[in-house]
Amino acid sequence: MGSFHPRPLAHRERALLDGALESLGPDAPRWRDQAARAVVVRVCECGCGTIDFGYPGEENPGVGAGVTVLADGIYEEGGLPFDVLLFAMEGRLSSLEIVPPARDSPKTYPESGRVKWLPGPHGT
Repeated sequence: MGSFHPRPLAHRERALLDGALESLGPDAPRWRDQAARAVVVRVCECGCGTIDFGYPGEENPGVGAGVTVLADGIYEEGGLPFDVLLFAMEGRLSSLEIVPPARDSPKTYPESGRVKWLPGPHGT
């Protein structure tokens, strides 16, 4: 596994994160400051588009116990259903995951407007 240098969110990543936050309704403002400061600290090596967030000058939230699904969305590509999940850990945004229906599914990254965000709450 090679090294990865933190980077700003790409436009499509930022748009997808903003869409996920918008789906939280009244809880959205609670997360917006974090989202504005978030950088990408890891990208899934399989090519699915999943990213982990970090915050400059702060210890990264990592992964593990205490992970909560904040937002859950779905979209279709080539007739196949994909999930989009926004996670938080210990009160901080931790990752945005793109879940293909199978390992060999095409790797796509949705336009934010194509994702149907499911009603919550999902653990806020």
